[in-house]
Amino acid sequence: MADILHVSPHQVLNSNHELSMGFDWSVNPYRGCSHGCHYCYARDTHRYLNLDIGRDFSKKLFVKDHFSDVLKKNLRHVPLNDVITLGTATDPYQPLESKYRVTRSILEILIETGHAISITTKSPLILRDLDLLSVLGQRKQLQVHISLISLDAQVIKILEPGAPNANRRIKTMAELLHHGVPTAWFLAPILPFITDDDETLESIFSQARSLNVRWLMASVGHFTPSVYHYFFQTMAQTPLRSRLKQFAEVYHKPGYKIDPAYRIKLRRRLAQFYLRYGIASSTESPQGFESIRQTEFSFVTTESQCSSPDPMSIQA
Repeated sequence: MADILHVSPHQVLNSNHELSMGFDWSVNPYRGCSHGCHYCYARDTHRYLNLDIGRDFSKKLFVKDHFSDVLKKNLRHVPLNDVITLGTATDPYQPLESKYRVTRSILEILIETGHAISITTKSPLILRDLDLLSVLGQRKQLQVHISLISLDAQVIKILEPGAPNANRRIKTMAELLHHGVPTAWFLAPILPFITDDDETLESIFSQARSLNVRWLMASVGHFTPSVYHYFFQTMAQTPLRSRLKQFAEVYHKPGYKIDPAYRIKLRRRLAQFYLRYGIASSTESPQGFESIRQTEFSFVTTESQCSSPDPMSIQA
């Protein structure tokens, strides 16, 4: 049972302009995530709350109160051609959303303002908001990413103990695509010698093609030192422990950066799968929409651009 805590933020948008990650701002309605994915880099954000990055990350969850009011104020300084992403540090459709509906309120606001948005989630709960997603999709204002790194039920249960199973996520992708919602497969993180074998990758690309997924984003796992140690120690207690020796060999101390040679080999292997299955590795970003209610907001680039309140800007 998780502890639900409440915070009242003064700003909810974090600038990403200097990081070149395909979006300009990130927004996260919650802190912590009950999906409890052991590899999640966002676990580090709990350290800034003097909480444990292990159990606390999935058991001490924070709801951001008055989110809509703060977001509307923040958006006054965000140009329409900027892209906002939802789901960088917490799944915006984790079970908390069923009760608090903060993510739905974000979509309602962006329909009014016209800002472009990308969403990353593992949850079928996103289907609850098909009415809003369909509008955003028709305007080309939206891109949805469904995260799924393996079709092996045992591997998923170990790596993502609180997340929906693979079949539910596949059905979610199919339903979104059926309703015309721009939907991509998010194959990240790829974990060396755990989920990077040809059988795993082949099964994912094959399934993506059968769903008529046109874009699949794949990237190797990134770790901070603290999350790397947590992940390694946790996996050592599971049936995946036999793969850890090779896993450790491609992450270089002290920063645990991925070995460049491994990254190059993975890119070459992925390129073969993209070509074989006719799936793209990149897509156009969603675009801002000229809303009929745009006059209620002031979309200008000013010196008072929103900025992150602390060094871990991704946590807000």
